[in-house]
Amino acid sequence: MKKYVYFLLIVLLCVFGLFACSDSFSSLFEEDESVADWDGTTTTWSYNSNDNNGIFMQKLPSNVRTVNLNLNAAADIFMVKMNPSEDIVPGKATQFLVSAYAQSAESSATANDSVALLPNIPMRRDFAPAKDFVPPQIDFFATRSTSSPEPLKSVSPLASVVADSTTKALWVDVPTSAGGNYSEQKQVSGVQYTKRQATCRYSGSYCYVWVLDDYFSDTSDSSGKKITSTVASQIGQTFDGIYKYVQHIFGEESNHMIGSSAVIEMNDKKVNIVVYDIEGDYQNSADGGTYGYFWAKDYYETSASNDSVIKMSNEEKYFYVDSYFANKDTLTLYSTLAHEFQHMINFGVKTLNPVIEGRSNEMQLSETWSNEMCSMLCEDMMQQKIEAIADSDMKTENTPRGRLPYLCAGYVSSGIIDWLSGNDVLYSYGGAYGFGAYLARNYGGPALVKEIATNDYVDQKSITEALQSLGKDETFDSVFRKYARSLVLDKDEEITFNKNVSLSEPYDGYNYPMPEINIFNVTYPISETQSLSGPALLYPDNRGQIDLRPYGFTLHLIGSTSRSSSIDLTFSSPESDTAEVYILIQPHNQERFTLQ
Repeated sequence: MKKYVYFLLIVLLCVFGLFACSDSFSSLFEEDESVADWDGTTTTWSYNSNDNNGIFMQKLPSNVRTVNLNLNAAADIFMVKMNPSEDIVPGKATQFLVSAYAQSAESSATANDSVALLPNIPMRRDFAPAKDFVPPQIDFFATRSTSSPEPLKSVSPLASVVADSTTKALWVDVPTSAGGNYSEQKQVSGVQYTKRQATCRYSGSYCYVWVLDDYFSDTSDSSGKKITSTVASQIGQTFDGIYKYVQHIFGEESNHMIGSSAVIEMNDKKVNIVVYDIEGDYQNSADGGTYGYFWAKDYYETSASNDSVIKMSNEEKYFYVDSYFANKDTLTLYSTLAHEFQHMINFGVKTLNPVIEGRSNEMQLSETWSNEMCSMLCEDMMQQKIEAIADSDMKTENTPRGRLPYLCAGYVSSGIIDWLSGNDVLYSYGGAYGFGAYLARNYGGPALVKEIATNDYVDQKSITEALQSLGKDETFDSVFRKYARSLVLDKDEEITFNKNVSLSEPYDGYNYPMPEINIFNVTYPISETQSLSGPALLYPDNRGQIDLRPYGFTLHLIGSTSRSSSIDLTFSSPESDTAEVYILIQPHNQERFTLQ
């Protein structure tokens, strides 16, 4: 995947199609007779703006061809197509609106076109092997008794680590072409790794900060490629400052390592943070790239497996951050510390500890979407703590909120449980954060996140169990179906991003605030001079037949009315047994949807 992204584009068939409304309600487009005539029934729905905060949401029965919609007030009308499955539903198999016609209409009007382009935002991601790594299933795990796991083996105590003195050789993803000194090299899956000397530049309460000697300078480096002891100390002090607060919500990282014949208990339980030019791709004007990564390989002794990745284990608790961004974009890098620490904790809580403690004979892994969702929620709730430590206000681009434009412009490209490759991964980051931000702000705040992160399940199951443990009569599927409401209906007072949530009982004086989000103020460019705000809306007719990704959906604006109306909505026949169609209605918002 290319590291730097400039002017990435996604072509969406996006429309803010508006009904022509004056004294009568005009048809949106001419009825397509080739698809209109199928053996479906007609039903009548009534919308009352005084009921349910003016919000109406109704699933379209598969046998209904036409809905007679009676509206008692001016309204905005949407269609949502949802795919509550792990398979892709082809766009051509989804239903679409054949016609929208008022009983008194005498003329027709076509919907306006607009094309949404992906915003030009610096790219921030995790290192690809970190998400692709599948820990080997060690034989002694499979044969051990869950009722009486074998004793742990301890490693010999390490000599004390002294800042600016203690050194060690570490495997890193810096190729030989980057220059500098290295003692070994390996080629794994097309990526070159080298073993290079690092020196501890900070020894704190909970972490060590190691800087590769090739990326350290005693004085400020104008290029930004190398860091000083001062920068290393700031990184370490920030991590020490958030360490116990992240643990309180997400659990404790594992302090055990997998050996060739037994589990090894670490004597030195500090986290190792390694700083260098990740991937050795330094450019003095880089606008985006890899800020950091966690790689679970380091939880293995090199002798534990013949796997080529395990042979590059650094054999303790490690994650890695980029030296250039440590200088250039320190607040985002501080946020990355929380992000990567959650990944380390997740590996312990969900994967390693259940086996070590004898609760499971098999190592389970969180899928990337749920793991990344938790890491971005960790950044979300740690923002104010990081601001206090850094004595500086974090801007949107320093936080996971910077991913929301990718949600709004490209949600159709990545379902909630997707994790795409290449540059498309930006949509997956946006989608994972958007869904997590919605969950937290509507179903329990940091307390819900804590349940998701620490229960015995992963992925969809962990969300369902977390919801029910807090007394919510919900499942992953049910909150997924309500998610679209938060992205479309700006009048919904119950399901919305626009809520402030926090922990009801603060921990050590911190209540993990998660501020409100106005999703309709999120902007992205559609040209060099124009931008759109809020989630992109597709054509409701057959031009908006987009593939539905796994647990994905598409949003369609049918139109707006200026007064009470009676409208006939006619739909094509359903070709998919999986896809679901919903009609959503809210009181008309003149600011968002201008009548033409």
